[in-house]
Amino acid sequence: MSGHWDVHCDGCGNSRLVHYRYKCLRCLDYDLCSTCKENGVSNGQHDRAHPLQCLMDRAALELHFAGEAIPTMCADSFTCPVCGKMGLSLEDLKEHCKAKHRLTRTVVICPVCAAVPSSNPIRIAHIASHLIFMHSSSAQRDPEPASSSVAQAGGFRWPQDSAVGSGTGDGTGIGTVTQQTFPTSQTPQVRFLLPRNTAPLADSEDLSDNESLEL
Repeated sequence: MSGHWDVHCDGCGNSRLVHYRYKCLRCLDYDLCSTCKENGVSNGQHDRAHPLQCLMDRAALELHFAGEAIPTMCADSFTCPVCGKMGLSLEDLKEHCKAKHRLTRTVVICPVCAAVPSSNPIRIAHIASHLIFMHSSSAQRDPEPASSSVAQAGGFRWPQDSAVGSGTGDGTGIGTVTQQTFPTSQTPQVRFLLPRNTAPLADSEDLSDNESLEL
């Protein structure tokens, strides 16, 4: 089935966007249909000079790639959200932003995040660093098996069993660490070793039962 579901054109209000839509890379949650894009529609805080990322639905991807392997993202190339240069591959976009916009603090939307199906990307202030850290080969891992305790959000995978803890020690390197787990899939694992008789870092009903590990 074709169409960009749950998306409407902010220019004419059309809620049936077929094949192509153009997402503004400066305004939050702003999309245009092909007609409004060609007419240079500008309203609200959106300016016609703002860079736009072309996104394709499934039918447009099948037509565009004509029997070739269809990418998982909704775009075949990317637009620089700072200067508007178009037709860049992911690697070209990273190199372009690193060379041209390394010190730029313009608030933009990442075109790669925008191309993830059903994504709702936020605005960021440093596109060059974002591309390096969030869209490197190490950040974009292969899909995990369904049985793995991994949560997926915005095209990236985060471990669910993240933990934080507290403990006691006397400065000799010998002590007890207490591990506690937060009820969230995006909390990094951090452990603390505190001096003896120090109050716990947190006392919350949301934390799981204590699990002590002998060092």
